[in-house]
Amino acid sequence: MAGPILELQQVSVTLDQVECLRKLSLVLQPGEVTAITGPNGAGKTTLLRLIAGELRASTGQVHLAGRIQSEWSLSFRAKHVAVLPQVSALNFPFTVEEVVALGRSPHSTGSQVDAEIVDAALAAMDMTHLRRRLYPHLSGGEKQRTQLARVMAQIWRREDAPARLLLLDEPTASLDLGHQQQLMMAVRDFAAQGVAVLMVLHDLNLALGFADRLLAVHKGELVADGPATQVITSELLQLLFGASAELFHHPRTGRPLVLL
Repeated sequence: MAGPILELQQVSVTLDQVECLRKLSLVLQPGEVTAITGPNGAGKTTLLRLIAGELRASTGQVHLAGRIQSEWSLSFRAKHVAVLPQVSALNFPFTVEEVVALGRSPHSTGSQVDAEIVDAALAAMDMTHLRRRLYPHLSGGEKQRTQLARVMAQIWRREDAPARLLLLDEPTASLDLGHQQQLMMAVRDFAAQGVAVLMVLHDLNLALGFADRLLAVHKGELVADGPATQVITSELLQLLFGASAELFHHPRTGRPLVLL
């Protein structure tokens, strides 16, 4: 798809008479990994819910694949946007493979194509060896990786939609260090296929290591937007979190690191 996948133009969101987002503008491009950071209650999850179509803008406009939000059908949303929430509740005795296959529900691509996509998504998340395990018997981290494979499978093929957007809300929260790295590398590889990725991340060092761009949200407003390695400063961390932190550079890679 030529042009941006998503555009927000001076968008505000009011819930229960509280303005949760205020005059926020944003453009997401194919192939770009964007991280959102900010304190609890800043509006990060509200922003993801707005983009996913779960909430409507009180003012301003939201465009996905060139279509305004009021024109999004359920089918259009499901083919273009995949969402991984903080908690994915599922207690049915499905196998891992069956859970991932649920991601193909919006499409009519046939069992052979869907099976190939499920295989590829399982491999991307290092879950192939667990494909026959029952989902309720998995650890928290294994469940998270299964759910990410599911949402990746949902928008796996460029042929299924002209624009694809992956929304992740704290995807690494329940993962060990090795699988955090593996997940972030898988997300970067997925973005390289023309997918725009927008994720909430509290681990700023992961954002510095893997995100192309960082958005900082404070009290419903976008207060910083740019390359992650340039946006994060001690002053910004003090503003967002009231935290005294220092930035250092990795002795081998030169990449900045946040230390409290």
